[in-house]
Amino acid sequence: MIRRRLLTGTLSNFAGRFTTAGIWFVLTPFVLSRLEADGYALWVLMSAVASYGSLLELGIGGAAVKYVAEHVARGERDAAMKVISSSFLVYLGLGIATCAVSVAIAPALSHLLGLPAEEQSTAAWLVIVTGLYVAVSIAFTPWTSLLRGLQRHDLANGVQVVGSLLLAAATVAALLLDWGVLGMVAMNVPVNMVMGVASAWLCKRAAPDLILAWRRTDLATLRRITSFSSSLFVIDVATCLRSKSDAFVIALFRPVSAVTPYALAKKLAELNELVVMQFLKVVMPLASELDAADRIRKLRALHIVGSRIALAVAVPIAVVLIILGGPVLSIWVGPKYAGYERLVDVLAIASVLATSQAPAARILQGIARHRIVARTSIAAGVANLALAVLFLPRFGLMGAAVASLIPTAVTAFAVILPFANRTLHVTWREALNEIWLPGVLPGVGAGALLWVLHLKSASPSSATLASWIVTTILVYAVGYLMMPASGAERRLLSDLLSGGLSLVIRKRVLPGRIGDESSLET
Repeated sequence: MIRRRLLTGTLSNFAGRFTTAGIWFVLTPFVLSRLEADGYALWVLMSAVASYGSLLELGIGGAAVKYVAEHVARGERDAAMKVISSSFLVYLGLGIATCAVSVAIAPALSHLLGLPAEEQSTAAWLVIVTGLYVAVSIAFTPWTSLLRGLQRHDLANGVQVVGSLLLAAATVAALLLDWGVLGMVAMNVPVNMVMGVASAWLCKRAAPDLILAWRRTDLATLRRITSFSSSLFVIDVATCLRSKSDAFVIALFRPVSAVTPYALAKKLAELNELVVMQFLKVVMPLASELDAADRIRKLRALHIVGSRIALAVAVPIAVVLIILGGPVLSIWVGPKYAGYERLVDVLAIASVLATSQAPAARILQGIARHRIVARTSIAAGVANLALAVLFLPRFGLMGAAVASLIPTAVTAFAVILPFANRTLHVTWREALNEIWLPGVLPGVGAGALLWVLHLKSASPSSATLASWIVTTILVYAVGYLMMPASGAERRLLSDLLSGGLSLVIRKRVLPGRIGDESSLET
C-alpha cells in the first residue's frame, strides 16, 4: 500500500514537472537567441531574486502540508481547517511585505549587480515585478498546501501543467513582441493569479468541508505552525545559498554574461534533482501520516525504498551527463557552450550527492526531527557561499562548481544520512546493501556501455545521441530491477503491468456491459 501510494503520487508529480521542465528545456535555445548572453544572465539573476523572495513565505507552506496530512489522517477535519485558515492570514501579510521589500531593495540590488548605467533602471523594474509575482504566489500558497496535505498531487500538478503552458505561451509572445526580459518576467504575474484561483477552486471541489474561514483562525495553531516552520525556513535559506548564490557571486567577480554558461551547465546537471523533487513532495506528507499513526516499521521502509528510488533516478541521469555533457550542450544551446562540459561533470556529481540525502531529510522533516537538518543545511549553504567567493576569482567558473560539491558531500555522508539511519534504525550494512549498491552498481555497467559508444563517435547526431541515452537508461533500469534489494520495485511493476492488462481485458471483454455476470464469466 505504501509503495503504491509512493509511486502513484510520484508519477503524478513527475508528469507535472516533466511537462514544465520539457517546455523550458525546449524554450531555452529560443530564449537565449532572443535575449543573448547578457539578457539571459539577467533573467537567471531575476530567477535567483525570486527564489530569495520566496523565502518570505517563512516555511509555513511546508508546515501546513505536514499538519493537514496529520489531522486528516486522524480524522480531525476541524483542526485541518484551522491550519489552513491561520496560515492564510499570515500569507496575506507576507504578500504585502514582499511587495514593499522588492520596491525598497530594487535600486540597491540593480547597482550591486555591476550592470552598465543604462541597464540599471531596467534591472530595478525587474526586481519590483519579480517581487510582485512572488507576492501573488505567496498569497495563494495555502490552497497548494491543502492539496498537497490531502495528497491530491494529481490536482496540484494539473494546475502546474496548465500554468506552465500558459507561461510558456506568454513568454514566447513577449519575446516575439520585443518586450525583452522585463516583459518576459512580467508575464508571471497574471499566470500566477490564474494558477492561484484554480488551486482555490479545486480545493473547494476536493474538500468542501475544509473551507477557509476567518473565525477558524487560531493563535495556538499559528504558534504551532510557526514553531515547526522556523526550521523549514532555515532549510529553505540554505537551499537558496547552495543553489542560487553562485549566480550573484559570478556577477560580482565576472562580467554578467559569465552567468549564462554556468546557469546552462547547472540546469543540465540538476535534472535529476528536478525529477526527484517530485518524489519528495509525496514523501514528507506520507511520513507525517505514518508518524501520526505510530507506524515505525513503515517509516523505516519508506526511508530505504525512498532513498533507493531517488538514487535510481539520479544515477543514470548523472552517468549520461558526465559522459555526454559536451555533445548535449552543443545540440541543445550551440557548439559555443560545449566547452563547459567539465562544469556539467562536477555539478552533476554534486547533484547526485544532494539527491542521495534528500529523502532522508524530508522524512526527518515529516516526523519533526528536522532541527539537525536545518542547522546542517544552513552551515553547508554558508560554506558554499564562502568557498565560491574564495575559489571563483582564482579558478573561474570551475571554482564555483567545486564550492558547491564540497559542502554537499560533507553534509550527506557526515551528518544527514548517519542521523537518519540512527533515527530510523537502519544499519550501515543495510544502507549499503539495500540503498547504495542497488542504486550505484547498475550505473557502472550502463556508464561503461555509454563510454564505448561515445568513443566510436565524438560528435553524434541528435538521433544517435537520443538512442544512446535511451539505451543507457534501459540498461540501467534492467540492472536495477535485477538487484536483490529491488524486490519491492519488481512487485510494484508487476502489479502495475498486471493491473493495466486486466483493465485492457475488461474493456475488450466488457464493451458497454459493465456489471453483466455472463461477461464476467467469459
